[in-house]
Amino acid sequence: MEKIALQENISFSSLVRHNIGGSEISSKAELKQISKLDDLGLDSRLIEMTDQESELMNLANKKLKEAISSTQKTTKYVAKALKEIELRHSA
Repeated sequence: MEKIALQENISFSSLVRHNIGGSEISSKAELKQISKLDDLGLDSRLIEMTDQESELMNLANKKLKEAISSTQKTTKYVAKALKEIELRHSA
């Protein structure tokens, strides 16, 4: 079981080295997200995640990235097709 201890009032630079779900905190946005745990009623000083939960979260993140990539490719393809149609129509 992974345990992530987050102390109150510690600096961003000291948090960068904490490991969360197999990846390091790399941005202030991620730090803000972690600090919002308290707003949700979660104890921000200790978060416990089982290996299975961690694997599921990592898989979900991977699938989300794949979906975003696919959507971006589709958007580029559609934009290119629309541009070609526009050029043919104006000719």
